[in-house]
Amino acid sequence: MDENLAWKVVYAAAIFSLLVLGLAYYLISPREATFFSPERQEKIAEFSNTKIEGRKEGKKAWEFAAKSGWTEKDGFNTYLTKVERGKIYSDGKLTVRDLVAARVKIDRRAEIIEASGGVAMQTREGKIFADRASIYRAAKRMVLADRVRIVRANGVALTATSEYLSEPEQLNADNGIRLELKEGKIKTLVQADRAILYLAVDKDIPLSGGLEVAQGKKMAVADTGLYSRKQNVLQLKGRTRTVMEKAETLLKAETAAKLRRPDIKDILREKTVVTADEIFFSTKTGDARAAGSVEVTQKGREAKADSAVYDDKHELLTLTGNVFMKKGEDWLSARQVIVSIGKETFEAAEVKEAKFKL
Repeated sequence: MDENLAWKVVYAAAIFSLLVLGLAYYLISPREATFFSPERQEKIAEFSNTKIEGRKEGKKAWEFAAKSGWTEKDGFNTYLTKVERGKIYSDGKLTVRDLVAARVKIDRRAEIIEASGGVAMQTREGKIFADRASIYRAAKRMVLADRVRIVRANGVALTATSEYLSEPEQLNADNGIRLELKEGKIKTLVQADRAILYLAVDKDIPLSGGLEVAQGKKMAVADTGLYSRKQNVLQLKGRTRTVMEKAETLLKAETAAKLRRPDIKDILREKTVVTADEIFFSTKTGDARAAGSVEVTQKGREAKADSAVYDDKHELLTLTGNVFMKKGEDWLSARQVIVSIGKETFEAAEVKEAKFKL
């Protein structure tokens, strides 16, 4: 055999072998280098079923028990999953405990802890629930978002988003809030655009914007309000209007919208409606007191007074102080007028010139 031909055969066989090996490697190698993905290359450590903590200036900053997690290569961000028994400290003091979340990201540089997925935590005075929470540990504040629920000793507050300050345990809700209060057997529902709510029940709660209140057989609207647990009173101020119904009657959802309209006398002609400068609802007994330019209408009847007191048990509204009741086109003065919500009657006492019942 020609020597050159022999070498050509060897060269061809070698090249063919290399091609076959290259093709085989291509076929068996993964299409995506998952193991060497950027995410994995950034990790410095992975862990599972462990407790991890962070410190700032020698003081404990946070502590979490997690199902799994990992820390970035630069050590700045830590990611945790299925977190429970979390604790957050500010200035060495415990501000949040028993934190639970599906996911937690800890940014050591910005000192931000971001929790998401079924977030729940315990503070000194109550419990906080949300879908997402951004906790600014050094600033002692957090931003809560999506289905926020605050549980206090005597009720629950619901809102879409809110800012929470851990030092006074204060919730600032500016995107609508619903407050559910319960004192004994009395339930009071409050809705407002804005509220400053404290988890400590001994601090008053100011409310404003689109205020609506429902309590038993009463529904009211007002511009602003103030709830005091100390006095068991919800005070409503500014264009207050209240509708009072008989015990067997249910207030409809659209009643509050009707109360805001200027022509309520025509719309709610068959109801007992009270307008006043301010009205006070007892959150303990269900009684109420109206003060300042009080006007009452019921089935075309009208009465005016300086103040009025409502007895929830007997469904009686008593008007006193400069009392006047309309008869035909005339207004007659009286010592007092008693309005029965259940019987739908007006009864005047010590009327000038006559006594009568309408």
